[in-house]
Amino acid sequence: MKTKEEIEQLAEKWCINVSSSEKLAYKDGYTQCQEDMADKDKWTFDEILDACYPTLGRGSDWCDIVKRLREQKLNKQD
Repeated sequence: MKTKEEIEQLAEKWCINVSSSEKLAYKDGYTQCQEDMADKDKWTFDEILDACYPTLGRGSDWCDIVKRLREQKLNKQD
């Protein structure tokens, strides 16, 4: 998990030309997301690919990316 200082740095980096309330919302949202994710089981790489692959249209760029990622993973295991 990122520290409060790290989240502040991210807010400075990504929240350019926004109001202070929007920057505060970014920090609050990032912190809440970290807390929510800490309570959940982590997904494995394979689970993410399996969840995404069926929803992708054949021949789409994303479909090709998933195929290449799977091939790279299989090649690393050999």
